[in-house]
Amino acid sequence: MLSLENVTREEIKSIFSEKKNAEIEIPANITKFKQHIPDVDFSRPKEVPPTPVILNAEGIAQVIVYGGNGLAGKYMQLVVFVYVYGGQIFYTELMSGNYKAAIVWPAA
Repeated sequence: MLSLENVTREEIKSIFSEKKNAEIEIPANITKFKQHIPDVDFSRPKEVPPTPVILNAEGIAQVIVYGGNGLAGKYMQLVVFVYVYGGQIFYTELMSGNYKAAIVWPAA
C-alpha cells in the first residue's frame, strides 16, 4: 500500500491517467471523516465521493489553484481527478485510525 506522505504527484497522475487500481493510506487528519461524518462505519469499504459541484471545469480549477502543495492539497487533487477520470475510491479504517483508500476503475 502506498502512503499519501510518500507517493509522488507523478505516481498519482499515473494512477488516474493509466487507470491503475491502487491503495493509498490517508491520514485521518486529512480525511476528517470522524469530524464530518462521525456515524459512518468504515470497518467495511465505503465510498465517499466528492460533491458533483466540484466535478466541473471551474471546480477542478479551484482544486488545482487553491489545493496547495501540502498533504491536504495532494489528497484533494487525487480524489477529484480519480472521479473526473471515472474511478471510485472506497475507504476502510485501519487499526492506526488512518484510512485505506482503494482506488478502483470500472471494467472496460
